[in-house]
Amino acid sequence: MNSPQSSDVSSDAAAQKNRPRISLARWLLRLFLLGLIVFLVSLILRPRLYVTVRNAGPQQLQDLKLIVTGSETSLGDFPAGHERTGVVSAKSDSHLSVEFTDSAGKITLLEAGGYFGPGSTGEIRVEIENGQISSFEDGSRL
Repeated sequence: MNSPQSSDVSSDAAAQKNRPRISLARWLLRLFLLGLIVFLVSLILRPRLYVTVRNAGPQQLQDLKLIVTGSETSLGDFPAGHERTGVVSAKSDSHLSVEFTDSAGKITLLEAGGYFGPGSTGEIRVEIENGQISSFEDGSRL
């Protein structure tokens, strides 16, 4: 005669056999998707420091670059009167430099200034006129 306990054990064993198992491939897919979501959220939420440059001069600035410690951001060619914004990300404490080529082909490197680090946010505004920085507004926050 079967005891009540033995029938419970056999029904649990049958339930275990009939329950679908999640395969290794499904676990890896779920892990990959979770990692992808975490990565995308970190990109969205990471600190950003925006730099807006305005060409207030009469001539085009070519191959304009924003340079900070450990990285540079290219903003391309700048017609006179135009403005563009780029995102910079310093690897350590830094200041902003702006490099461009003028219409005569001369490469110019300007030390714009500021003080910020890897976690800085906000916006810096730079105006360049006749090959020089005519205005600099540092709205960065450490």
